Amino acid sequence: MNRALLLLTAFLVANSCSQPDKRKELLSATALSLKVSFEAGPASLRYNPADCECPPFEALAGERWIRVALPLDAEPGSASSQFLSRARDDREDGNLATYRVLLELDSSTPGFCANGTPYFQVELLDD
Repeated sequence: MNRALLLLTAFLVANSCSQPDKRKELLSATALSLKVSFEAGPASLRYNPADCECPPFEALAGERWIRVALPLDAEPGSASSQFLSRARDDREDGNLATYRVLLELDSSTPGFCANGTPYFQVELLDD
């Protein structure tokens, strides 16, 4: 019985220690996917606010929508400010519109929403 318990404990420790590495690898792969997608040309971006504390934008990378944060403290009249205003207006009209915009990955280090969902900082580039 003690041997079985020892084997079970060793198994649980071995597997629990590997999970952070797997998550880190997945997040790195996600950041790379965003970067490659953005470098290919205009990216698909949508304004889709969540119910939790999370950035309201998502970018399409491959076949997945990934939460991204645009700098929302931009000066009035800036590209980010104008885009946010347009997206909010479209949303109020009942549209979940997808926009084709030039984006750049600002950081491959993710932030995390209150519910644990990762998001990445991006920069909206002028056309």
